[in-house]
Amino acid sequence: YARMNPGVGYVQGMNEICAPMYYLFAQDPLSSIESIEADTFFCFSLVMAEMQDAFVEDLNHTQGGMFGRMQHADEVLQHFDRPLWA
Repeated sequence: YARMNPGVGYVQGMNEICAPMYYLFAQDPLSSIESIEADTFFCFSLVMAEMQDAFVEDLNHTQGGMFGRMQHADEVLQHFDRPLWA
C-alpha cells in the first residue's frame, strides 16, 4: 500500500486496521494465500481511501487529520457520556 500511495506511506497503526481483515479472510478454508492477500489489500485500500487523511502528517491539525478526528471523538464523548469523558 505504501509503495502505491507514497503521499501517505506507512504510518504506525495501519497494521491494526489491516490485521483483522487478513485474519478474517484467512479463516476461509477454501482460500489460497494469494486470494487472502489480494482480498485483504483490496479491502484495506477501500478503508484507507476513506481514512487516509488521518495518516498524512501534514494534515494532522485539519478536521480530517488525526488530531481533528480525535477532537471530534472527544466532543462526542463529552456530549453523550460526560462522566466517562471527565
